Amino acid sequence: MQKYIFFLIRTNIFSSFVRKNYHLVMENFFKNIGICIVCLGVLLLLIAFLTGWTDHNLVLIVAWLLIVGGIVAHVIYIKRQGKY
Repeated sequence: MQKYIFFLIRTNIFSSFVRKNYHLVMENFFKNIGICIVCLGVLLLLIAFLTGWTDHNLVLIVAWLLIVGGIVAHVIYIKRQGKY
């Protein structure tokens, strides 16, 4: 029985931490979303190269859109912060 109470207490501690720091967590998530999208596009290009899918335009176009979209999202986020 005590084993289950520990999990309930741990869940309550985690949920109270998330409630208090939700704004900070989401701000950090959105700050890095552009870079993550770019990395996803590069990873797709790497997988396409290693598996030999480079003769299919759809894979290359999707990777290109992810890279360009990630760069645009990152620049928009930085401009909205007012650093530039």
